[in-house]
Amino acid sequence: MSTVKKSLILSFISKYSQLAITFFSSIIIARLLTPEEIGIYSVVAGIVVVAHMLRDFGVSSYIIKEVDFDDAKCSAAFFVTATLSWSAGALLFFSATSLGDFFNREEVIPIVRLLAFNFLIIPFGSISLSLLRKKMDFNALLVVNVASAAVNAVTTISLAYLGFSYMSLAYSSVAGTLMTVVLSSYYRQKVAYLLPQLVDIRNVFGFGSQVSFTQMMNTSIAALPEILVGKYIGVTTVGLMSRAYGLTQLFHYGVTQAILPVLLPDLVNKKSIGESEVQSRYLDTISFMCCIGWPFFIFLAFAGESLIIFLFGENWAPASEFVVWFSAIAVINLTYNLSSELFIALDKPKEMFNCRLIINLISFLVMILSIQFGLLFFFVGLVFVRIFGLFITQYYLKKFCNLPVKLWLSALQLPFILLIIVASSLLLLKYFIDVLAVSNLFILLINSIVFAISFTIVILLTDSKFKKEILKIIIKKN
Repeated sequence: MSTVKKSLILSFISKYSQLAITFFSSIIIARLLTPEEIGIYSVVAGIVVVAHMLRDFGVSSYIIKEVDFDDAKCSAAFFVTATLSWSAGALLFFSATSLGDFFNREEVIPIVRLLAFNFLIIPFGSISLSLLRKKMDFNALLVVNVASAAVNAVTTISLAYLGFSYMSLAYSSVAGTLMTVVLSSYYRQKVAYLLPQLVDIRNVFGFGSQVSFTQMMNTSIAALPEILVGKYIGVTTVGLMSRAYGLTQLFHYGVTQAILPVLLPDLVNKKSIGESEVQSRYLDTISFMCCIGWPFFIFLAFAGESLIIFLFGENWAPASEFVVWFSAIAVINLTYNLSSELFIALDKPKEMFNCRLIINLISFLVMILSIQFGLLFFFVGLVFVRIFGLFITQYYLKKFCNLPVKLWLSALQLPFILLIIVASSLLLLKYFIDVLAVSNLFILLINSIVFAISFTIVILLTDSKFKKEILKIIIKKN
């Protein structure tokens, strides 16, 4: 088995193991803590997320993409990470009282101060994790991630049971970070930390600033729809949107997040062979993800209402109309949401930043203007900015990464066929279902069956890399 395939399998095992631990622990925690207690912690966690955006500063991507990464550069990367992380931690610690006054809750103060401690120890683990990813040592990463999730869950449940209330969540965060630091340091290669050189620090800052600012822009724009809808439409609509968006994000959590840790180091390794190898791997990944993702989102668009009612109850049925919009947006996103990894692998952080800057500026303007005309215009605007982002990204990939549009279109041939056949099958099924008076459970079941049959038939009738990879997996299992 190749290193990449083994890494992907281990990454998927790690991701699904963490999801299982988090899911089952959340069921228990929900019975030990009240919504108010969880809410107090969540308010602080939202602030800490912003601090983490500043703390990373693209250093992990720098470590992975740097071919000649020696001890001197490692020392510079640690210096930058530690400086930013400790500064962010100090800022959080000393602003705890002000944050408590802002939210008018004294309970916020001890949580902020405890979580600030995380920023003291995070640099020792983040560098180690990046080195493990660079080596594609996903055996070690599996142990680190799952152990950290387990410690976090056990600590929260134990302390909540003993009456530590919302502080159990804060203590568990620190415990999980400590476990990550200890295990990642144990597994990583030995590094001689030297006095960092100014030129190396400048290189880390130069690369990291562009990657970091890009990530900050993307995160801010991603949060803007709920803020605008909450202000101009209402919080009930935001709740329905959130439930629908969470359903479409299942693909992101189950597939994309498992692929991303493997993709960047793999692309960097391919660069030593040649730029064409990097492009080929990128296009294969896009094709495989769209082969799975496009039919999945089409299925959600048709079965969204019955699925939401089955999972969450009748009260959440209005969220199904948002599932259709978010599914359409996700279909477009899949065609270019891995482009950042290609830019970084080809050492094009400046071009990546410029590309995302244009997209995010237009997205901001369109969202601000379209929300004034109501929810329908707003979602039409969201689809428009995704299509605009697709065209801008492909322009930058062609100009700066030498990736012809015709190769990209060729990679999407099979996904497009799958999309058309699955959509046609489910549309025909919907015509017959609308005539009959059947239960939501039956609708969900029959949609699932038709989706699976149409998807399987298309794959079997085509001769593609995707089919060959699927057959290899099946044959090896048997």
